[in-house]
Parts: sequence; structure tokens; C-alpha cells
Amino acid sequence: MIRATTPTFILTLEEGSGVNLLEARKVFFTISQRSVAITKEVTPTSASTVEATLTQEEALQLVEGAPTKVQLNWTYASGSRAATLAESITVDEQLLKAVV
Repeated sequence: MIRATTPTFILTLEEGSGVNLLEARKVFFTISQRSVAITKEVTPTSASTVEATLTQEEALQLVEGAPTKVQLNWTYASGSRAATLAESITVDEQLLKAVV
């Protein structure tokens, strides 16, 4: 992703994971880097896929080149909680370091 843009992350669970995100009560997307953590509640687009979009302001909080991870968490009506493993992504350089 490029800093200060409005990226849409499409996260898809592995086939055969046995998880149906449509059965979850709530699903959360988190992107984390150093002291910044942005968490959004998202709606699954299918049993195994969600999309999460950052605003320019949110993406501008991230530092270029710093270790960054994304992860999904979800809860069920029973109160149980599950999560994906955190995956590393790259935040690329932005020359126009402002919201436009």
C-alpha cells in the first residue's frame, strides 16, 4: 500500500479453513505499525472474504518502510473469538505527504 492513499484490503481465508465469516457476530480488521493500530469493524463479502478500506487520514498515520501487519478477528454469538495469523505488508513511499 502507498501511504496517504485510500487502499482497499481484500482478505481471504484459506480454502478448507472451516470458517464461515457470515456466521460471525462481528468481524474486525486491524492494521498495526509501531504505536499505531487502526481497527475497523467490517462486513464479510462472502463466507471467506472481507474488504477493509483506509481513509487518507488513517493511511497517513503509517510510516513508510516500517514493519506493518494486518489481521482479522471475529466473534460468534456464543462469545467465542477467533483470529487469523498476522500478515506482514509494506507501506510504500508517498511524495505528497498530505490529505488531498
